[in-house]
Amino acid sequence: MLLPGNLKRLTVAFYIQGLVPHAMPNDSSLSVFQGLFRQTPSLTECLFWITAIEVVCLWLAARTVARREYVLEQ
Repeated sequence: MLLPGNLKRLTVAFYIQGLVPHAMPNDSSLSVFQGLFRQTPSLTECLFWITAIEVVCLWLAARTVARREYVLEQ
């Protein structure tokens, strides 16, 4: 969450924090510093990007399994 600029938008944690912003503990000085620069995406943006990431990861996993050759020992 300490990535500069818009690089944090490339992480899954950014969108999960947008879904549950109250789940982050606020007891350290680092959390106070993060609170000054906190950007939270909207609920629809979070759901869209998490779903898009999930679909891409499932597609890559299915593609990897489909292209792999499995040899059964007899």
